[in-house]
Amino acid sequence: YDSAIEDSDPGMLSGLADLVNTKSTLKLSDQGKMSDVQLPDNVESIKSAGIDLQQVLSQSVTQLPDAPIAIGDTWKVQQEMPMGQMGKAQAEVRYKLIATDDKHITLEQEMLIDIDKLNMPAGKIDSITAKGRLKIDVRTGMPIEMDMKMSTKISGQMKMSMDLTQRVRPAPAPAKKKPSPEKPGLEKPTTGK
Repeated sequence: YDSAIEDSDPGMLSGLADLVNTKSTLKLSDQGKMSDVQLPDNVESIKSAGIDLQQVLSQSVTQLPDAPIAIGDTWKVQQEMPMGQMGKAQAEVRYKLIATDDKHITLEQEMLIDIDKLNMPAGKIDSITAKGRLKIDVRTGMPIEMDMKMSTKISGQMKMSMDLTQRVRPAPAPAKKKPSPEKPGLEKPTTGK
């Protein structure tokens, strides 16, 4: 979906175009715990589409461990996950530190999602797991790259197995539009004197 293209179909993301050029502010602790969230006034337009912007923001920030760790060390975080029409689930997110440099932290991530309280009218959710890798900017705490694969298995009336792969990479900033030159032949007429 591209909000700059008139015929682009937003689908479930219809309210997101209303947030272009708006601002959200939040405070992060050294470990990435979020507080003091202030959302744009028009955030209601995406709530009707089932998107909780505060929840999206909290999931985009990785909570780091309280104490220093070494390459290969792991830690766990409990997190609430919105699952669309199925409701909200509790998830245990396990992280492993893979690499660091002066600009980035690279982590492996695995989510174990508690499926017991999810509502699935036409079947039963057997399992939902997600695994991947992410690179975090050390200045902002925000992910700049992410690869994630989520696997869902459903049995009962609607039996299926589904894998969803997500890949996030930074996009280049849009080029600034150059002012259009005056069209030739449209100069002011002269009197000929």
